[in-house]
Amino acid sequence: MKRAFFTRVVVTAIDNQRIPGDIGVPAAVQSLVFGHGGGRSFHSSAAPNNSSSGEHYDGGGSIAEPMAHALDTIHSFTGLPWWVTLMSGGAALRMAMFPLSRKAQQATAHVVSAMRDDTLSASSSSPGERMALMRQKAQAIMAAASPNQPSPLWMVASPVIQASVLVYGLYSVRYMARREWPGFDVGGPPWATDLTLPAIDWMTTTTPLGVTGIVMPALLMLGLHASLWRIQPPDVDPSAPPLSDGEQIRRWVLSKLGLALEILTIPVLFGVLAAPQAPLYYWTTSIYTSLALQHVWPPQQTSVAMSSAQYDRDVSPEAKALLKKAASYVADGSPKEALPVLRQVMLLHPNHPSPLLALAQVSASQQDWRMAKEYYQKAVNVTEHRPILQQKALFGLGIALTKLGEVDAALIELQHAVSLRSAAMERRDANSKAFEPIAVRALVSMATLHHSHHHDTDKAIDLLTQASQLDPRIRDTFLEPLRRGRDQGEEEEEADAGKESSSSSSSSKNT
Repeated sequence: MKRAFFTRVVVTAIDNQRIPGDIGVPAAVQSLVFGHGGGRSFHSSAAPNNSSSGEHYDGGGSIAEPMAHALDTIHSFTGLPWWVTLMSGGAALRMAMFPLSRKAQQATAHVVSAMRDDTLSASSSSPGERMALMRQKAQAIMAAASPNQPSPLWMVASPVIQASVLVYGLYSVRYMARREWPGFDVGGPPWATDLTLPAIDWMTTTTPLGVTGIVMPALLMLGLHASLWRIQPPDVDPSAPPLSDGEQIRRWVLSKLGLALEILTIPVLFGVLAAPQAPLYYWTTSIYTSLALQHVWPPQQTSVAMSSAQYDRDVSPEAKALLKKAASYVADGSPKEALPVLRQVMLLHPNHPSPLLALAQVSASQQDWRMAKEYYQKAVNVTEHRPILQQKALFGLGIALTKLGEVDAALIELQHAVSLRSAAMERRDANSKAFEPIAVRALVSMATLHHSHHHDTDKAIDLLTQASQLDPRIRDTFLEPLRRGRDQGEEEEEADAGKESSSSSSSSKNT
């Protein structure tokens, strides 16, 4: 028992403090702690471990050895400083894994769009039927893997592979730093030359590298926060297509996940400050490379109507194949190439609303508002018996008319979209809640038009009040700011009127 306790004490001391070369550690203690020929070697003054010695650390069979020796080979071949070598390795691994990220992004966009409930509510009347159709969609998605459409399994496989590679790389570089790999003690940049030292030694509350040792931890934490910020769902545009229930749940989950990860960065910061500098160069470069790649090649979203139509029971197999091809074009960032494919689908199903809505959405994404108006109008005409899809088409038509400057016509279509929700409430439609998201968007869009084009603030406030009854968030986001602006304007007008009155009275007195 005493021997086990002594072993733990020695291991802890060695792991938390660099042992000078002339400490004279007895061979028996080295054998007891590390075994023969393994673990961290203690260098005597006769065999110093530094960059000038030209020696390589003889590892003890750790899983980090392959990565460590690969980095050492690159360092020796290129002649680059160790800190540049580590940064290059982090960037190279991240770029090598970027195709996996793209596959996961495409698969996620395809699945999320396909599982939204635009057609679920419209083509079924009971929760049981909607659940059956949801299962049918899920099975169809899993069976739809093709060279042009990544399998949904990539949504799980890609993050697992990337996380494993990142953790292995970090472990390997940390292993090299903790074992004082040859050259690491002088391989850092001029402001922090020793890659084996941490920014802060919590045991002694000292900063071995001085103030400059905080540079890499600070850059790393900034990169982490930037990465977390990217996963947060963006603010909802009032003129954008409405969110389905599934999309609202997804946004809520992402917001809560982002908050949890933000809180987790606090203990991560303490660990980063206590870590050797070497793995920080690797990790930081990997993060910023990922951010740069995502900025240059942002993830694409597939048209909701396009993906949903692929699993519609009324669409022929030939049309489904064409829709899958069009969806792959949109997901790859080539929506123009999707337009002729979608027109072929229209020839097969001229009165089906989903291809029309998909054409309208892709045209709108290309800022071709005249074509978007035409397709939305056609979709309105063929959805008389599918009110939820008709409401979606009316909302899109109103936005297209707004972009074309036809404000009065846009107000009529948007009001029609709102009235469909009222009609569903009157007939006690079981899916009446499904009409609310578009009704809210339409009311906000109408309020914006009345305020900005007709300068009718009171009408805008009335419309926003109706919207806030359906979605309480509208009150703080739109309604209250508009009310404060109106009240402030009225106070300023009264103050200006008072000044004019007082100035006119003083003028008459002078006269």
